[in-house]
Amino acid sequence: MRALARRLLHGLRELWVAIGITLVVLAMGEVAARAYLFLRTRPASEPRTRADGRPSEPWRQELAIETLLSSKMRWEPYSYWRREAFAGKHINIDERGLRRTWNPPPAQDGRPRPRVFVFGASEVWGSGVRDDHTLPSELSRYLDAAGVPAEVVNYGESGHVSTQSVVTLLRELQRGEVPDVVVYYGGGSDALSAWSNGATGIPLSENRRRREFNILRHARRLVPEALRVVASRSAMVGLLGIKLDGPRSKKKTTLPPDQLAELTLRAFDANVAAVDALSQKHGFRTSYFWQPCLLTKPQRSKHEQKTAAPLVEGLPYLTELYARVEREWKTRDPGEFTDLAGFFAATAETRYIDYTHLVEMGNREVAAAIGRQLLDHGRLARREAPRP
Repeated sequence: MRALARRLLHGLRELWVAIGITLVVLAMGEVAARAYLFLRTRPASEPRTRADGRPSEPWRQELAIETLLSSKMRWEPYSYWRREAFAGKHINIDERGLRRTWNPPPAQDGRPRPRVFVFGASEVWGSGVRDDHTLPSELSRYLDAAGVPAEVVNYGESGHVSTQSVVTLLRELQRGEVPDVVVYYGGGSDALSAWSNGATGIPLSENRRRREFNILRHARRLVPEALRVVASRSAMVGLLGIKLDGPRSKKKTTLPPDQLAELTLRAFDANVAAVDALSQKHGFRTSYFWQPCLLTKPQRSKHEQKTAAPLVEGLPYLTELYARVEREWKTRDPGEFTDLAGFFAATAETRYIDYTHLVEMGNREVAAAIGRQLLDHGRLARREAPRP
């Protein structure tokens, strides 16, 4: 018996040694793979640092690094996710998960300024640009220069569709945060969500949340899913070209482009109706801006031509969707609905980082167009008395 026990103990020791050596080898391989991928795709080579052809400015690499560091998300009731607080040189996010916006100093006479809440996805949040050059910051700067200083708040968040923006607005109203004007700038995330989910009116990556639902209560699902997630995040697995089916997989739609476009716009209009009802209750005004995208820019720089190439698959759907927006929004109140699809049609210079995100100059130009609309159509008016 003692001899058998010794053999068993010896076998167990050898097994643990083998497991330990295997884990060390895997860990070393993973470190090496991550180092290789970092050197190959280091921040200085990311599109955000070179889209407009001037990658040598020091802030660009700093911004790229801060973009990676500030990308951690926290759970947000109802709207699913929002970034955690972050403090950097070019990116700053407060405890509410809102990015810092340039606003003029408080008025010396104490008069209240109109509050402008800007909603949308990463194009509003400001992917690829510094705090002071996000769309809301550029809008605030434009209004200040026009003699109508305002308090502009950036409620944009990466990947948020219009329904999540409505929920965010509703929760702000519940907290007593009432704007004078609500600006929504978007359409791209709604389109991407419809295309990737195969259905309209739901958030991006909804398949991920279906897989995660109640997973802690089912060990048989939890363990395989945990192993799959670890493997899917492995640099070695990525280098080997192994694709694991899971939450990130996309279910491309099988609906005809015209039908999907119609459903996408109807879902968006339902959100507009909800916000309009809230505006009547709380007394704020609204303006909706359908964003431009790279495919609606006929004259493209070399960077934009390269970026547009992979988008060909979704072109029929996007073409139909943007055509419907153009037709329908022409008949609507011009003070409330503005189609910016062809905004950059006349320029051949780089304005896009990728499919929808703009370089800082692009944000400045779009913000000026939004600001002009708000002023020309009387969306902004000073309050004569402080808020109660």
